[in-house]
Amino acid sequence: MVNVSPAGRLHGAGPELSAVADVVIANESEAQQWRWSPAHLVVTCGARGARYVGVDGELDVAAPQ
Repeated sequence: MVNVSPAGRLHGAGPELSAVADVVIANESEAQQWRWSPAHLVVTCGARGARYVGVDGELDVAAPQ
């Protein structure tokens, strides 16, 4: 599992990270720039919650109220 925040911290390491990390965690702007396909991507969406994107589909999870 790797969290790519803050943006730019892992500059140039995307292909290697996607190959070895089971889960990549990114915020919305980082996820839009992420060009590689990890098995599991968790996108944090601030106060709205999070989104999971994986080989079996996508799932939105609302933040607790």
